[in-house]
Amino acid sequence: MLEADEPERCTICGKALKDSDMVYFDHGDGGYVHSECAGDDRESFVDDEGNPLAEGDPLPKPFPYEA
Repeated sequence: MLEADEPERCTICGKALKDSDMVYFDHGDGGYVHSECAGDDRESFVDDEGNPLAEGDPLPKPFPYEA
């Protein structure tokens, strides 16, 4: 659990997230992942319900982080 003054961190690399960093929501850990840390392996991504992507589903798009 984060302290009130502690910045949110990427669940993969552990670096602090800054506003406008491109991220994905990490459904497994409940935090955020830098888009460059996530890579492009289809098996690393899930749909909005947390299920593996179906064959032919596009990879999700990252979005800018806002504290």
